[in-house]
Amino acid sequence: MLTKTGLRGTAAGVFIATTVFAGFLYTSDDQELAAQSSSNVSEEDAIETLETAQYIILTENQYSEMESHQNSLQSKIEELEQFQDAYEEQDRSEEEDRDEETSGDDTIVYQTSLVVQSGMTFGDIASLLERSQVINNRDTFNDYVSDNNVEMDLRQGEFIFDSTMSIEDIVSELTS
Repeated sequence: MLTKTGLRGTAAGVFIATTVFAGFLYTSDDQELAAQSSSNVSEEDAIETLETAQYIILTENQYSEMESHQNSLQSKIEELEQFQDAYEEQDRSEEEDRDEETSGDDTIVYQTSLVVQSGMTFGDIASLLERSQVINNRDTFNDYVSDNNVEMDLRQGEFIFDSTMSIEDIVSELTS
């Protein structure tokens, strides 16, 4: 183990050695020569070094020309996008016009014949009418029946219903 004085001696030796090496490093002529040689790189050497490292070298004129070409292409892209938007809008408009022309002429009417027998309920009838597409929602039909307290007024017999009839008309025919 080192004693107190031995440790101090080792620390002093390390400090002196570091100071000597630092002095040589900063006063050496080799450092100046290396700095001078690196600042005397020719333009051709710099370009060659960059190109071997796969960099692309452009002059100011080449860069300006490329930038203007890029701006020209960008404006053409924007113009094409405007044409595309206008075309899509026109296409949508024509499609809506076609839909409007055909929607009035092609209304589909569903019709069904229904035989109400003993023991059937309005819930059974609602299911049959919904399956045959005479009504859109059996819950709405059942709610109408409940709200108007006609659950016990169901008549037996054969009835013909179509999808143009309202729920009120259908219930009225089944109960009157």
